[in-house]
Amino acid sequence: MATAAPAPTTPRAGRRAYFSSALRGRTAFWTLFAGIGGSVLLAAAWHDARVAVIGPLATLALVLVLAQRYAQRRSELEFFVALAPTLGLTYLGEVGVLGITPLLGAGERRRLEHALGGGGAQLGMYTYEVRRETRNGEAAHWDPYTFTVCIMDLAPEMPSYPGVYVCRKRGLLHGDDWLRRDRTHRVELESIAFNERYDLLRASDQDEVALRELFSPSLVDWLANHPLAPGLEMRAGVLVVWLPGHVEDAGKLAFFLEGAHHLAGIVNREAQEAATTSL
Repeated sequence: MATAAPAPTTPRAGRRAYFSSALRGRTAFWTLFAGIGGSVLLAAAWHDARVAVIGPLATLALVLVLAQRYAQRRSELEFFVALAPTLGLTYLGEVGVLGITPLLGAGERRRLEHALGGGGAQLGMYTYEVRRETRNGEAAHWDPYTFTVCIMDLAPEMPSYPGVYVCRKRGLLHGDDWLRRDRTHRVELESIAFNERYDLLRASDQDEVALRELFSPSLVDWLANHPLAPGLEMRAGVLVVWLPGHVEDAGKLAFFLEGAHHLAGIVNREAQEAATTSL
């Protein structure tokens, strides 16, 4: 019996094969044929030999760029589709994003690509874009900021936290500071290791006593020592765990998802204990 091929560990594993396939395809052939043939005809009509040189080179560059983009898209799709069942998840593709937390509502444009869902969690490659206006009248451009996120619904009976945010130190933030538009207050914990790695922020309507009860020594220690140094946001019963950049490594994504589930368990447990003791 033939055994199934192992799932790729990164999208790069199949990129070369798709790139070669694209270059051998009909689209590449006819693009080259039309570009080179058109350049020769234009050069003869305009009596300009430079067109006969520049045209084919430009056509070749276009074919290489298109083949590279095709290879990147196909290899990424193959990677995430194969990865999903190994994590106990289902491949969802690109899905909509609800701006429940500041990160998920950042920028003017947002998308969650290669989303994997199941077990109350949604793992995906998140991008938000900020429109940058120019002073000299040139067309505005969009700056993208990329993250790997795991969005989780917390236990329904868990107390609702209006706004709890753990992010890497201000000087180490990835891209645009999406929290600057929210009125937040910094909370200092007793852990030196935690304070050196993170900023703990609360929304203006977040009770600080409840926040401190939530951040027990076990939660603080877990965050302070986790190898990936994930950030997190909590609002309206939703937990978002994030890493900067699009992570495209099967082992690292599995480790990240495991950590997100573990973190959600700690948060649920500590919140329930805090609610019980406050009665």
